[in-house]
Amino acid sequence: RVCTSDYKDKYTRTFDNSVGATCKVATNQVEADPNKACSKGLHIASIDYLKRCYASSGDRLMIVKVPISAIVSIPYDYEGSKVRVSEFTVVAEAGVWGQTVDGNNYPDLSKYGFSSTLDS
Repeated sequence: RVCTSDYKDKYTRTFDNSVGATCKVATNQVEADPNKACSKGLHIASIDYLKRCYASSGDRLMIVKVPISAIVSIPYDYEGSKVRVSEFTVVAEAGVWGQTVDGNNYPDLSKYGFSSTLDS
């Protein structure tokens, strides 16, 4: 998940994406149709998606935990690299896009209990 330098979401600038914060919306406020590429809901994405179309220099890259029950849809665009959810909790900050992390410089996720790279 990327957010602004002040930990706000990039679209509405109202959701707090600080470590420990939980972001929630009602499930009916999340687009369930996977044929709609851009639509309503909370979005999480892979590094591949971020480097192709969403991350900007200075954005903060956040690691989030999503309950399985909060996954609403996986849009067909970008080979399933984006997910729309109704809830997530921010567990860590992986770095700043264009400074410490980017499409070629992945954060080490092993310290968060994940595989060491985002593409495996």
